[in-house]
Amino acid sequence: MHGQLLFGKYRIEEQIGSGGFSRVYRCIHVTMGISVAVKQMEISNRTQCVIQHESEILKILKHPGIPTLYDIQKDEKYYYLIEEFFEGEVLSRYMQERTLSLEEIGKIMLSLIEILAYLHGLSVPVLYLDLQPDNILIQEGKAVLVDFGNAVKKGEQHTQNYFHGTLGYAAPEQYYGEAEARSDIYAVGAILYFLLYRRTPGSTEFSEREEIPFSVREWMQIAMKHQKEERYQTMEELKQAAEQLFQKQTSSRNTSLTITFAGSIQRIGTTHISLAFAEYLGRQGLQVLYQEDNTSGAIQKVSDAYQFKAYCGIVQFPHFQAFPYYNHMVQEPEVFYDVKIRDFGVLTEKKKEQYEKGDICFLVLGVKPWEQQKTEQMEEVEEQIKLYNFSDSEEYRKIPKKDGEKNCFRVPIFLNYQKLDEAAERFFSQLYFKVFGEKRQKGRWYFWERWTGVHKRLKKP
Repeated sequence: MHGQLLFGKYRIEEQIGSGGFSRVYRCIHVTMGISVAVKQMEISNRTQCVIQHESEILKILKHPGIPTLYDIQKDEKYYYLIEEFFEGEVLSRYMQERTLSLEEIGKIMLSLIEILAYLHGLSVPVLYLDLQPDNILIQEGKAVLVDFGNAVKKGEQHTQNYFHGTLGYAAPEQYYGEAEARSDIYAVGAILYFLLYRRTPGSTEFSEREEIPFSVREWMQIAMKHQKEERYQTMEELKQAAEQLFQKQTSSRNTSLTITFAGSIQRIGTTHISLAFAEYLGRQGLQVLYQEDNTSGAIQKVSDAYQFKAYCGIVQFPHFQAFPYYNHMVQEPEVFYDVKIRDFGVLTEKKKEQYEKGDICFLVLGVKPWEQQKTEQMEEVEEQIKLYNFSDSEEYRKIPKKDGEKNCFRVPIFLNYQKLDEAAERFFSQLYFKVFGEKRQKGRWYFWERWTGVHKRLKKP
């Protein structure tokens, strides 16, 4: 099948999954050059109902943790669903050689519950009803939910003539054809069991695990109560309990770092540089929130160009989250992050107070005479790091640097903040060391150790 062209536009690259009566391939859209997931099912009366049902469900869903449906096709033998492709690893494989920390488990569980809370909170709630490790992808430590073949709209679960769920993860009532919203709650508890013990609930396999906190076991046991009336009663209730539980378990990670960016004049590259740094930090494994504190509208433009999804006002970039400028009309959602990057655009007297509140302040400057005149009024901000943009090495060496060399950097020219060349990678690794290398030992900067559990010494690039 490798290399085969489907419908003149989808070239098969590899098979990435199979089960029951379907196979899933990663394909390349030959015109757009992007990866898509193609689910193939043999034509029959049963699969016709399944593919029609699944496509109707996916059409109404819009969430960064759920694949977008792009297309539906058929040929003489098969039906095809063409969906958004997620990079990641199926949870069942992801856990084969890993024993996750409680913090890592909490991150997966909270992201998974958030997706299910979205499904259950729709005007016409959607019940997933087949939550199991093969239907969950792990992408950058968070859960993505795929395969909606068994999902139903609330009230329609009794119209299906086949069994919903997977043994060990399906709630007891599902075996009697009585699936409902609380059945998904049971399955969430079963997923936590799998994450803790690396085995399916009810199996005879044995795996060792260090002592699990009583509060975690209690939460799991309530979710998996045999009698549905004794479980958490709504996904929102489950979500609130989970947030309190995992925040408590990871309460040592209660500080974050705020980095502010501002420029001396317009079009000096402040947003381009701050977006690239957010991308770089995200690729280092940190949770990053980019906050647009200017009226450029850059986040909306990038989001429209790349069709990034937004949820609760937060735009989901590949390696970080972004909160666009809403002119204070939208409240910033409470999200977990290690680093917040605030982009103020041009530094003005009105913005100066907020800019100075950053734990690290980056000021983007120019080297031309008219740009240097604007720089003089910015000098009074203490302990800021100066980034000189649009300059060559000779121009940069001629700049009088009042702070000496240690707080000044020359920004190399790079065109795409998502694809850094060697010079840009070296530049941002220097900024990374500047932020996390020299300051790491101060009390508020211990979140690296808290995040990884490892005392890591950073080497100067």
